[in-house]
Amino acid sequence: MQLSVIEKGLQQGREEERRILTLNLLREGVSPEVIARATGLAIEQIQQLQTTMPPSPADS
Repeated sequence: MQLSVIEKGLQQGREEERRILTLNLLREGVSPEVIARATGLAIEQIQQLQTTMPPSPADS
């Protein structure tokens, strides 16, 4: 039981890191197709992140 809680936490951490990486790559102008190949995320997931992406500080 304890191990599955730890595994779940690690999985959530990996997903959050992948989300942050994807947002950073989108801000740098990397195409969703390249991001999908590099991260393993579906293009639909990347596009959804792109539509909810907050503006970067440089855009202000």
